Amino acid sequence: MRIFILLLLTTLLVIPVNAQETSVSHTIAPGDTWTALAYRYNLPEETLRAANPHMNRQRQPVIGTTIAIPETAVSQNGRLLRTNDGDLLATAVALNTSPWTLALQNNMVSPYRPPLYRPLYLPGGAEPPKDLPPSVTSLEVSQAPAHPGQALGLRGKLLEEGMVTAVLDGNEMDIFQNGNRFVALTGTGAFYGSGQPELTIRIDDGPLWSQPWQFIDPDDWVYQQITLTGEAAQIDQESIAQERERLNAIWQQNSPAPQWQTALSSPKYIDTK
Repeated sequence: MRIFILLLLTTLLVIPVNAQETSVSHTIAPGDTWTALAYRYNLPEETLRAANPHMNRQRQPVIGTTIAIPETAVSQNGRLLRTNDGDLLATAVALNTSPWTLALQNNMVSPYRPPLYRPLYLPGGAEPPKDLPPSVTSLEVSQAPAHPGQALGLRGKLLEEGMVTAVLDGNEMDIFQNGNRFVALTGTGAFYGSGQPELTIRIDDGPLWSQPWQFIDPDDWVYQQITLTGEAAQIDQESIAQERERLNAIWQQNSPAPQWQTALSSPKYIDTK
């Protein structure tokens, strides 16, 4: 019995080492869902999930974190679309391809059946596939991972003009649009703490897109070195806790009027030659 237990413990210790030796890391960006990563690395989605287990199977990879990619992966470029235009005809015309080819590439019986926002993969191109909100062609975050107490922003581009709604951890972000380009701004208090809140985006009345975003408290807080004398030197821990509560309440306040109302404009290139 002792020999069996010893062999079992030895096996359990060896497995993580082998897993580390046969995988590479990938830093998660917006649109790196399990579906997109499976197409990108030409692997079954279950293989990626097995290499990165999580209790909640509905949870997508967290923006700003790293995951393990099996060494057998082969990276490939492509494009991932989610549409609901009735059938694949309009999508195929826009992509200058055959609707039957598009259907066969995505295991659809007929191009005349509605896709209902299911992922449509088109191989090739210059970029890896991203599973972005429907109608969004590019999406970037200002920080990954993000840090509490700092301004945060998103910027993206739409296939065509539409109303953008972005929410972080239940708080709606301020949206500024110029044609098919948009910027979303928000911020968190310095006491927000580490976590993985959900970032959700919706275009017009389309389906809700969601992906968690990693927040990490900085380890290099800068404190002002001061020496208290007199009554201030007698402050106790309870008073400190009360002051922190008051500061936290101030951080959570939002100004009733917008602080920036200037129209958003794209930089213009001027040839001075």
